[in-house]
Amino acid sequence: MVFSLSACFEIKEEIDIASGGNGKYKLVLDMKQSKEQITIALKNEQGIQNPFAKMDSSFALAEKRLSEIKGISEVKTISDQQNFVFGVSFTFDDIAVLNQALNDVDQSNSPQEVYHFYKQTLERLPVFYLKKVIDLTNAEESEKAKIQAILQNASYSHVIRTSGKIKSYLNESYQMGSSKRELRLQTRLKEVLEGKTPIAETVKFKGD
Repeated sequence: MVFSLSACFEIKEEIDIASGGNGKYKLVLDMKQSKEQITIALKNEQGIQNPFAKMDSSFALAEKRLSEIKGISEVKTISDQQNFVFGVSFTFDDIAVLNQALNDVDQSNSPQEVYHFYKQTLERLPVFYLKKVIDLTNAEESEKAKIQAILQNASYSHVIRTSGKIKSYLNESYQMGSSKRELRLQTRLKEVLEGKTPIAETVKFKGD
């Protein structure tokens, strides 16, 4: 089965950061734009049309774990099996607890520092911690090649929103919004995984 994989799978990561280092985080895996193509391409002999159907249960488990982390609150899962949209969002008290939460979402056995914050400066470090998240499928062995093709041709976006106006940022792959309080990176997941699109960013912004 050959079909267009353009933007059929979107990974959207958003962080809102205040001058005190607290904020909000949201992760969405969105496949609704090419729902029909994905359904046809991944239909197996048993007629199971959505190998991502159990992804919501994985995020539901993540919701339970995150809710138990001190400093994490307002945890919500996003579950739309009909349109193949899954995710999680929450608020965090500081960057340390955000890093703890992100490692928990990815079920990492080797915790990584994803963000660093100091004096109205947010650093996104050059690590892509979502590899396990995007592999959360219940696909049969015979379907893995098709799934990998979709993942490798997926799009990836990262949005940083600041409570005060942005004074400077280093990674020119990000584009600043007209409000001067938002940076957006839009690229292909494959280029991120292969290191062709740098995701590290350092943004300085004014106080609230």
